[in-house]
Amino acid sequence: MSGRKRAGSLLLFALILVLTYWTLFSKQDLGQVWGAVRTMNPLLLLPALGAALAFVALEGTMIWIMLRKAGESISLGRCVVYSFVGFFYSAITPSATGGQPVQLYYMKRDRLDLAKCSLTLMTVAFLYKLALVVVGAFMLVFWLSPLRQYMRQYFALFLLGLVLNLVVIALLLAVMRRPGWIRGLGQGCIRLLRGVHLLPADGAAETRLDGFVYQYGRVARFFGRQKALLVGLFFLTLVQRSTLFFLTYAVYRGLGLHETGAVTVILLQASVYIAVDMLPVPGAQGVTELVYQTVFATVFGSALLVPSLLVSHGANFYFPLVVSAVVLLAEKAWNRRCRRWN
Repeated sequence: MSGRKRAGSLLLFALILVLTYWTLFSKQDLGQVWGAVRTMNPLLLLPALGAALAFVALEGTMIWIMLRKAGESISLGRCVVYSFVGFFYSAITPSATGGQPVQLYYMKRDRLDLAKCSLTLMTVAFLYKLALVVVGAFMLVFWLSPLRQYMRQYFALFLLGLVLNLVVIALLLAVMRRPGWIRGLGQGCIRLLRGVHLLPADGAAETRLDGFVYQYGRVARFFGRQKALLVGLFFLTLVQRSTLFFLTYAVYRGLGLHETGAVTVILLQASVYIAVDMLPVPGAQGVTELVYQTVFATVFGSALLVPSLLVSHGANFYFPLVVSAVVLLAEKAWNRRCRRWN
């Protein structure tokens, strides 16, 4: 991502952040809200923060498992760095579109095979979407009445989120299993770049594209035979998703509440994520807060609803975002130092 695009994304992110929280707190007694936040049991805040970091680290673990299985020599720590980089750029770009391209850039810079990395990230995204759809389908089949009761006017948004995730699953599956689609897309990009005189007409681009497509198809066939690996990664993805769902329950108990069961709170948080996951807003800001306040209104009550939102969204989004920014800056500083040494 270029500096100009990064600055534009950050500016849009900051603008939405300011508007969201101005709307959220304009009619609130900030002293009362902060007083409620301060009642949070720190022994339960720490697991909430740990769950947020575990969410990011588990994605890095899945990337590491797949790259190692594909024959790449890469450390778990480096893959976790890729995950934090992806979280940061996904958070500041609409529909989380910026994360994977930047991850690929870092992987390519580390001299990893681009075909293996591309398929790994697509598989991780596929499993992530599949986990959301499976959880959403479970709620529709076994928990429909409470879901409609809590979601109220946002139930249609929940259904839309499920449909959009199913569409993305179908597209990812098609691209992963049809290397010819990659070739067609690549050839179209080459023609476009040549049309604006950004590529020479020497055939080198086509040669590199053919090599990539061949390697991509070979890796796709290899992973297609790893049924046990993919099943294991799917259940690891369910665990990863559940860390953020559990986080809200930790906040609920940390605020001294106990009337609503853990399963209900966890499923309600899952319904919020499914509803906002595919919306074209950086970090799904604004909409997430609106849906959260509707879904959890009766769970937290009027006095603790906004404080719970402040703590839970701060823990599951802004805290890992800050950590991701620190990791990104540290990585850039380390890379500059390495270049000076070389």
